[in-house]
Amino acid sequence: GYADPVATAGAYASKARELGAEIILRNGVEKLELEGGKISKLALKDGSKIKCDKAILCTNVWTNHLLERSGVPEESLLPVRAVPHPVVVYRRPPRYQGKKIIVSDYFNKAYFKPEGQSLLFGGSIDASIDNQTVDPDNPPGDVPFEYVSSYSETIAKRIPAMNDAEFHSSYIGMYDITPDEHPIIDDLSTIGLGGVYSCVGLSGHGFKLCPAFGVINTEMIQGKDSADLTFDRSH
Repeated sequence: GYADPVATAGAYASKARELGAEIILRNGVEKLELEGGKISKLALKDGSKIKCDKAILCTNVWTNHLLERSGVPEESLLPVRAVPHPVVVYRRPPRYQGKKIIVSDYFNKAYFKPEGQSLLFGGSIDASIDNQTVDPDNPPGDVPFEYVSSYSETIAKRIPAMNDAEFHSSYIGMYDITPDEHPIIDDLSTIGLGGVYSCVGLSGHGFKLCPAFGVINTEMIQGKDSADLTFDRSH
């Protein structure tokens, strides 16, 4: 399946506001403030503070940066790394335009995703790409030419029509990767953050699983036993 991530996020935000949530944009959480080992306030980057007794961290590749600023020692940080994933964008030739299928090419360790009528996005699904680690505040700015060249050869092997494609652009996105590539959904009181919960380390498959993650986190902060979380832990 395929969904527009921007439109999906916008739909969730609109429904959240409708149900009474306040969404604060263009600001960030500088650190968590604690009283007696429990969360009491969120200190924002603009100097303001939000009182709270519970908080869920959906902080992606910046999770450990936030924990460090909040006084969590290095040995207690979560096993989450920021991993760069290059994406190459092509303009498809006339004979390969229109609606096309999404391809996961496991033999060549690549995926190809058509966008609109004329573009095609692609990237690697080679597990070795996750061996890299970067500082999320200083990510690589450009996709190396060697990568673009190698990937162009790969895509032409699978889709010969793409021999006539034009390079459009490239960018690097970051995944929050855990050792087993499964998320860390948990109560963080064990590292001294009472009332703080995590939903991080989604490892590239958080978008399609986010409805279930929402249910699991909601049940967790309400003290309910989650059937979904119990199943996950059993594996």
